[in-house]
Amino acid sequence: MSNQKLDWSLYNRGGNINHLSKKIIEICQKTSPGVAIDLGCGSGEDALFFVKNGWIVFGVDTDISFALKKKLLLPINEYLRYNLIQENIENFLFPFADLIYAFDSLFFCDLRCFDKIWENIYNHLSADGIFSATLIGDKDHLALYAQNVIFFTITDIIKKLEISYKILDFQESYQDRLITNLKTGKHTLAKRHCYSFIVQKTGGF
Repeated sequence: MSNQKLDWSLYNRGGNINHLSKKIIEICQKTSPGVAIDLGCGSGEDALFFVKNGWIVFGVDTDISFALKKKLLLPINEYLRYNLIQENIENFLFPFADLIYAFDSLFFCDLRCFDKIWENIYNHLSADGIFSATLIGDKDHLALYAQNVIFFTITDIIKKLEISYKILDFQESYQDRLITNLKTGKHTLAKRHCYSFIVQKTGGF
């Protein structure tokens, strides 16, 4: 991530399965599980959810300590399908995958690397592969007050997606949400403005 001073263990200590993960499994239920990449896997809850649904998973994060503790509790058949990689997204060497998932992670990447990461995601997805992510909007508290954070308007995101993907699910949310300050560990209410989507690879750049 672009801000190396943030203490991600304060965030990764918790974690719940995200609604996007459940929708992805519903969408993919008619196909055999394949290879999934979880970019910014955090506590590993979503990565574990994919593993338990039969996927081979690569979980990537700068702090994998909490995810690793959970991996060690898995039965051997699930353990062998769960690969944890301690690396930032900017330097990650993408394997080819049928699913690439990035919940609350891409907008913390180095802005200079974002277009390359976006291209890597497309280039390493199989034909008809699924890409799902959450990006922040221009009314989010991070967009208003934080430095080195990537944010978008709804027009920006739709244009980027429609070039190369079929949109299967797209949601905009605007709400007060409890957040963790990654420098102090304190919890506060803040305005969240997010776009969540699930798309399927179709076209090209």
